Amino acid sequence: MNSTRISHAGYFDSPEFLSLVLHINTIISTPIHLFGFYCIIWKTPIAMKSAKLYLLNLHIWVVLFDYSLSTLTIPFLLLPHFAVYTLGVFSWFHVPYWFQITMIFFFFANMVVSIVTIFESRFYTVCQFAWKPYWKRWRKVGITIYHVVYSCLVIPFVFLAPDQETAIRSVFAKLPRLPQYIYEANIYVLCEDYTYHLFSLVAILISAFVMVFSFSILLMWNAVVQLKSRTMSQKTFQLQKSFLISLGIQILIPVCTFALPGIYLWISILVDYYDQSLNHFTVCLFSIHGFLSSMVMTLVHRPYREALFSFFSKKASTRSNENSTRRFARFNHAVSVGVIAT
Repeated sequence: MNSTRISHAGYFDSPEFLSLVLHINTIISTPIHLFGFYCIIWKTPIAMKSAKLYLLNLHIWVVLFDYSLSTLTIPFLLLPHFAVYTLGVFSWFHVPYWFQITMIFFFFANMVVSIVTIFESRFYTVCQFAWKPYWKRWRKVGITIYHVVYSCLVIPFVFLAPDQETAIRSVFAKLPRLPQYIYEANIYVLCEDYTYHLFSLVAILISAFVMVFSFSILLMWNAVVQLKSRTMSQKTFQLQKSFLISLGIQILIPVCTFALPGIYLWISILVDYYDQSLNHFTVCLFSIHGFLSSMVMTLVHRPYREALFSFFSKKASTRSNENSTRRFARFNHAVSVGVIAT
């Protein structure tokens, strides 16, 4: 233990704070997730039918990633070292840490794949090109391989974990003096040399960005070509353009919640900086991705937005009718009492 520096522990550094925030996030996001499933399954119009399964696939992976972080694990990170102990449901049942950590990365990787596949589906559905029959033949195989490759990039994390007793001593020696409950916790060190881990995550994100960007450019370019050649109507073009913009907003805004904690994580590792409260805020920002993804999806797509507004307007109308009925009943009662008294 490095006793020359002392970590001043406050409420924001505590496991109680982290658990509270992530439990609140779960409570708030659950009805939003459920409403998202409702919208995709029952409120997706015929014009969006070709994207329905891909939207559902994306939403499933988003929800799985959200619950894996906010409910099942609740990771107490000790950045800048890849050391952690968990506070979630799995910790109650003593689920092995290697499984918990790998599960988070597995859901994250497949969530990224689902983002790429939804843009690929729009490219395949809208674009017209000579080699489309070949694309049709191999696209499902390619998507499956894509899921397998990304999953295989994170699964080796399990086998790269160091000897835990030695690694934990090394981590504690490099950190300032910590609260006693951290020393007494069941710490798990994912790695000491995180070159492969960072390389894998950066490769996943960069390759996904390149593919999403490429599909978007090709989609818009091909749609413009079809519009000019009059093989696509102006109305269809506007619908596709509107859907692509909505899809971009649906992906971009939640992804921004990864940017700030990702930057802090990178800086923390580079300069070997430890601050437990900032570590907690990093986890909290990661955890709100699911909530924002479901909320933005509901708001940016017009059919889902109308379903949401209709739900609240019906609820308000029902409440208003109930109040009117009560007032009318009280009025009738008062009139009846007045007549009897007379």
